[in-house]
Amino acid sequence: MDPLVGRSVLHTVIATTAFDPTAIEATPRSVLAAATLVSTVLFGGFIMYRYGGRLDAGIDASMERPLLSVVYGIVSYSIVVFVVGYAYSQLLRIGVTSMAVSLLLTGVFAVIVLSISGAGFVVTGTWLTRAVGIGDPWLGLIGLGIVSAIAWLVLPLAIGLAVWGGISAIGVGGPARLWFNATAGDY
Repeated sequence: MDPLVGRSVLHTVIATTAFDPTAIEATPRSVLAAATLVSTVLFGGFIMYRYGGRLDAGIDASMERPLLSVVYGIVSYSIVVFVVGYAYSQLLRIGVTSMAVSLLLTGVFAVIVLSISGAGFVVTGTWLTRAVGIGDPWLGLIGLGIVSAIAWLVLPLAIGLAVWGGISAIGVGGPARLWFNATAGDY
């Protein structure tokens, strides 16, 4: 057996034990619900504060073709998973297997996904509040955060994740669709 192959397998085993995605199943539902509500409001609130002037363009892009927005939103998440996974695998390949690096990459991944989700919740929530005539984007963000938290609390784990991701994908997918299909001259 090639010693590099054995080393690669050993590094993979060590690094994958740093974070176990199945640990989410063991987490109490109330903790998951609270975490999704807090992270949605915090990250969505930051996105709204920082990029609030761009909400109208995001809403227009997402609601122009909402079903296609979901597809592009899922593609956006897939790209993030691929890039972080690729970076992680390359670090493993060169022999970086420390717990600190694993936790750092997990943290980076979480911040990116939560930022994307926050943007999606802001766009979708703002559209909903405008559609019913309220107009306050904070109410839409918090309302959708509560809906997502309830889904995590009462539905099976996979369905709760699908509700959370679906709400976000609608809001993220429209701007992502425009960005993916833009030419260099558009910017």
